[in-house]
Amino acid sequence: MGGKRALYADHAARGVLQSGATIRVAVRLFEAEAGNLIAKLTDAVAAVSKEPEAFALIADCLARFDAFLVAEFDEVKDKATAGKARVSMISVENAAKNLFVEAQVRWRRQLEIHRFSFTEPRAGTPLARIIAPPETSVAPKNKGGKPLAAHWDAMWAEIAFQLYNGDLQPSKQADISKAMFAWLTAKGIDVGQTAVTDRARAIWQKIESSA
Repeated sequence: MGGKRALYADHAARGVLQSGATIRVAVRLFEAEAGNLIAKLTDAVAAVSKEPEAFALIADCLARFDAFLVAEFDEVKDKATAGKARVSMISVENAAKNLFVEAQVRWRRQLEIHRFSFTEPRAGTPLARIIAPPETSVAPKNKGGKPLAAHWDAMWAEIAFQLYNGDLQPSKQADISKAMFAWLTAKGIDVGQTAVTDRARAIWQKIESSA
């Protein structure tokens, strides 16, 4: 996370890296990142579907991002408490945990506000049933080269999360296509080259135009 690295460099230069200030700034940074992710995901997914199960996909992405931020916060906490006496360190850790939990409650509340926008009736097969294969059988494949719309919704959410989180850092359009095929293949979905290429091209054009 670039913001975290910039924070370390700035606080180290000012001699306040090992302090509560580092923790406070990091928590504000993480809260802003979570808020940005929520805004981007809700806008992107709502443009395609406003069914309750579409919101569930967003909530799942945020849960993964939550876990990522917990690990990031643990690293920040270690930086800020390094070299401190044990009694002092316990006090700082407790205060740090409270700050993080309070911020986490706020960004989860921000997500819940969006839940009321995803109330449209389901169309066709429930999304959860499409994504989760029966426990006793092999995941069904969608033959004919075109996956159901719900699969595209789920794939868009996953690709958006990978791009935002930095797991996917494409240098060319083919990198995006590869990530899409990887997700669809893992779900047991057969798709045509053109269907994926067209969608990857749309994302790549956006990336190039914003560079």
